[in-house]
Amino acid sequence: MTFMNAMYNFFNRHRRKIIISSAIAGGVVVLVKYSQWRLQKYIEGETTLQMTRARMENHFNNNQKTCHLTSKTNSSIHTLISILTIISLLPNLSEAIEKEINLDELTEKLKARPPNRLQIWENLKTLTFTQVVTKLYSVCMLTILVRIQLNIIGGYMYLDSTNDKETKNADSDQTYASARLQQRYLSVVYYLLGDGMKEFIKVVKDTISDIVTNLSLKKEVSLGDISQLFQRIRMVLHDKLCQANQDSKSFLTSFMIPPNDEISDSFESLQENQLFSKLMSETRDMIESQDCIKVMNHCLDFGFNTFMDKVDEAVKQQVTSKNIEITLAVAKLLPVVTSQLKVMMKESSNTSNSFLQLIRLIVCNYAQNTRKMSREIDGSQIN
Repeated sequence: MTFMNAMYNFFNRHRRKIIISSAIAGGVVVLVKYSQWRLQKYIEGETTLQMTRARMENHFNNNQKTCHLTSKTNSSIHTLISILTIISLLPNLSEAIEKEINLDELTEKLKARPPNRLQIWENLKTLTFTQVVTKLYSVCMLTILVRIQLNIIGGYMYLDSTNDKETKNADSDQTYASARLQQRYLSVVYYLLGDGMKEFIKVVKDTISDIVTNLSLKKEVSLGDISQLFQRIRMVLHDKLCQANQDSKSFLTSFMIPPNDEISDSFESLQENQLFSKLMSETRDMIESQDCIKVMNHCLDFGFNTFMDKVDEAVKQQVTSKNIEITLAVAKLLPVVTSQLKVMMKESSNTSNSFLQLIRLIVCNYAQNTRKMSREIDGSQIN
């Protein structure tokens, strides 16, 4: 009885401390158990996510290879991707530009020695530089746009292929990217080859016309002078396009993809319209990303440098002068510029072709960035 009284008295004296200590001890135990449970869940989630990303990485790597090879397969997806490869679109690109900038027609007129041949020469000078700038810019725009499209649609195709059928509604055949949606989305590239290209040519022609107006056809110029001329054209063109597209982070976006009001309600289904709008929004975000803008400028530098190297080689083959700096009259240089541009644009399976080197450079520099952004998009879907 004495012991029980002592315990009772001890508890009464220290009741507050005992209750608080017990609560703290119990809370610590619960917190430790909860932390262990959360840690286990986190580890399991990270493991699953890493495995999913690894499969997605493999999917995108295969997508990169498919973009450059025309695979012989009965798969509609592979066929669609093969049709939209960069190389297969080059003839369409050249045809669209040459239709708007017809140098052959002016050359034929000059052969007849008409009274207004001086004016024709001036037009030929302006249009020659216009065609060079347009083709080099358009190649970069086309390559990056197709690369972005293939990576974005590839991400949604991956989600379709891995989506657990048991989790779908038995009465619904909903997919992230139906064949019809894929075809409509990938066909957006033809805006660049059509209306987008026409608008771009107008801006380039106006810009170059202002710059080369005072450049005499008889003036002796070096290749360094021509290189500086292209640099000036690029700077003026960049400033002009930035002023005209202040709402866009990229000065080339309006020529690569159609405005939103032209792509709305492309499908009868509201759901497909929403998915298509989302695809276009993601495409626009990628085009206007800082990574894309940097790669675009880098590729333009590479393209113009490669083109000038080819012109330099062609001039040295024609001129026997031993002078360190070779100069030619502008009128004599124009045919060389035109011929070397055709060499660059010519479709070829030769891997040493400088034009294809430009394409591979764009892919190597930008594929990692677009693949990373696509993984983030798909990762949000996974989570």
